[in-house]
Amino acid sequence: MNLKHFSLFCFIVLYFFMAPFLELFSQDQYQPGKMIAKFRTGIVNIPFGETSVTPDEQTINDENLLSILNGIGTTILDKLIPWSAQGDSTITSPITGEQAIIHNWTQVFLINFDEQQDVNAAVTQMNQLESVIYAEPNPIANLDATPNDPRFNEQWYLLNNVNNKFDIDAVSGWDYSKGDNIIIGIIDTGSDVLHEDLTNHIWTGGGSETGTPSGNHGTYVAGIAAAVTNNNKGVAGIGWNSWLMPRDFGSGYLSDVVADILDASVNNGAHVLNCSWHYMTDYTSLRNAIEDAFNVGSNFVASMGNKLPSDPPYVAYPAAYNNWVIAVGALLKVNNGDTLYARPDMNYGSFIDVTAPGDSLRTTQWKTTDPNNHSRYAWFGMTSAAAPVVSGITALVRAEFPNKSNAEVMDIIRNSAVLFNGWENDFNHYGYGMVNAFFAVAPPDAPQNLEISIVGANDNPRLDWDANSEPDLKEYVVYRKINQGNWVEKARTMNTYYIDTSIEDAEIYASAFADMISYAVTAIDYTDLESGYSNTVRCFIPGGPPPSKRYAGDTGTETDIPKEFVLLGNYPNPFNPQTTIKFGLPVESKVHITVYNIRGELVATIINHKISAGYHQVVFDATNLSSGIYLYRIQAGEFTQVRRMLLIK
Repeated sequence: MNLKHFSLFCFIVLYFFMAPFLELFSQDQYQPGKMIAKFRTGIVNIPFGETSVTPDEQTINDENLLSILNGIGTTILDKLIPWSAQGDSTITSPITGEQAIIHNWTQVFLINFDEQQDVNAAVTQMNQLESVIYAEPNPIANLDATPNDPRFNEQWYLLNNVNNKFDIDAVSGWDYSKGDNIIIGIIDTGSDVLHEDLTNHIWTGGGSETGTPSGNHGTYVAGIAAAVTNNNKGVAGIGWNSWLMPRDFGSGYLSDVVADILDASVNNGAHVLNCSWHYMTDYTSLRNAIEDAFNVGSNFVASMGNKLPSDPPYVAYPAAYNNWVIAVGALLKVNNGDTLYARPDMNYGSFIDVTAPGDSLRTTQWKTTDPNNHSRYAWFGMTSAAAPVVSGITALVRAEFPNKSNAEVMDIIRNSAVLFNGWENDFNHYGYGMVNAFFAVAPPDAPQNLEISIVGANDNPRLDWDANSEPDLKEYVVYRKINQGNWVEKARTMNTYYIDTSIEDAEIYASAFADMISYAVTAIDYTDLESGYSNTVRCFIPGGPPPSKRYAGDTGTETDIPKEFVLLGNYPNPFNPQTTIKFGLPVESKVHITVYNIRGELVATIINHKISAGYHQVVFDATNLSSGIYLYRIQAGEFTQVRRMLLIK
C-alpha cells in the first residue's frame, strides 16, 4: 500500500470513527424528561388561577393524548408562560405605545416526564395527535464564545491605533448618540449586577434578574454592550448610557429562554435583546417568542454561531430569522488589528447580516470560582462577543432616532456597515460588512468639489461632484436658486453629476442684465439625515424673456445619456414587497433583467425587450415571493451585471 492509499485508508477509518461524534455536536442537546407542547383549546383543563396540572381523565380531554402522557411517565404539565392571556392577544406595546399582536401562549406547556424515556420518540408520538398543534424538545442553548487571556490595555475594536480603518468608529459615533434611556436585554446566564463597571447601568424598572449569575458568559456580554463609560474604571461599553436588563436562563433550556425573551420584551419593554447563543433547529416556541418581541418593537441581535471546519453544516437560530433578527458574524484581527477577516470557523450562511470584531475584546468578568470579586476584567471572543457590539450600536441608533421603527433600525445597521475590498464577493461570510457606529448615527458629509460646466447644443449647465464615502448613502439632492431667491429642490439622483435641461443658453461668466443661477448639492443617508450644502457654483443667463418662461419644464428628471452601461442599486433595499431598479444605457439595446433566488433559481423576468438610450427604472413586485436574499441581473448586449437585494415581509 503506497502512501497515498494509506492516507486515504486512514481518512476513511477516521471518518467512520468520528461520524457519530460529529453528528452529536451538530445537533442541539436536549433536557431529559422535558418537552414543550401547544394544545388545541379545550384539550387541557386547568383550574382558574393555576399554572400547572397533573394528567388524568378530568384534566386531559383526549384519550390518546392521556395514553401517551401516561406511557412516558408524565408527572405534571406546567404553563410555559404563566402570565399569558387567552387567544392571540392585542396588547399595548411597552416600547412603542402602539397596538401589537402576540401569540396565544395559554395552551403552551412544559411537560415533565420520565427522564429515562427517549425525548425524540416522545415528541414524535405527540406530533401525530390532532389535539397537539406542535411538540418539540427542550434544547440547551449553545453559547457562542469562550473567554481568553492574556489581557491588554486597549479596546482595539473601539479605537484601533494600528489601523483606524478597522474599528467600529465608536468614539466618533458617541459625539452624536450615547444610547440614553435605551434598555438592552441580555438574554444569557445572568450578569454580575454588583460589578463595579456594570452596577450603575442595571435597569431597576422591572425585568432585570439580579441574583447570582448561573454562569460567566452573561457578564462578558453585558460589559461589551453597555459597561459604565467615562467613570475612570475598567472598560467602556458601546451603549455608553444605555441600561442593562440581565436575564438568567440557567442552563439554556428552551423553556427558560422563551420565558426570558417574552418577559423582557412584552412585559418590560426592552428595546434591544442580545442573544449570544444559538440552537441548531427551528423551534416553533422560539420563533413565536421572537416574532412577538419584534411585534412589540424590540430589536433582536443574535450571533451566527461558532462552527468548526470539521463540523457538519447547520443553521443557527435565532440568527436565521432574518425578518426579525440582525444576524452577526465575527471578525479576526491580524497584526494587532492592521487588518480584519471573517473567522473561517464561524459566520457562514446566507442569513448573515453584518460582521463585528470578535477577537480579544476587553470586557467585564465574573467567575463562579470567585463570586465575591466584582472588579474582574478579561478578554472575550468569537460570535458571542461580536453580537453585543452590534447590540450597543443598535442602542445608539434607537436613542438618536426614537421615531424609527425596529425594522427601520435594522435597515440602518445593515446599510451603514462597511464592505471592504474583497468582501463583496463573499456575502455568506461578511453580509453587508462590518458595523460602524459613526455612519449609523451621523449625518452624511456634504458633497465635495462641486463644479459646473456648460454642455450640449442647448448650453445646459452640468454639475459634477466627488462621490461621498459613506456606505449608507441613499441619494444626492440638487438645489437651485435664481438670483437672490430661496433654495429650491431641483432633483434627486444617485449619480455624481446632473444636467439641468430646463436651463438653456447658460454662460459661466456674467454679461449685462444676466440672471444668476446658483446650485448646491446635499447628501441623504438611510437614516434620512441630510448633509449640509456643498460649495455653491453659478452660471448666468443673458438678459431676455422673464425667468418664468426660460425655466419651464423644471421636472427634475434626468434626460442625459450615460457614457457606459450601468445597473444601479435598487431602492428601497431591504424592501417589501416592491422596489425600484434603475439602469442606464449609452445606446439603444435589447435589455434582459431577471431575478434569481439564493440557490440560483430563476424566479422572475422583469424586462425582455429593446429600450432606448438613457436612464430608466422599473418596479419589481415580490408579492408572491418569500423573504430572503435575491439577485437581479441585467444583460444588455455584451454587458452583464448582478446585484443583491433583500426582501423582508
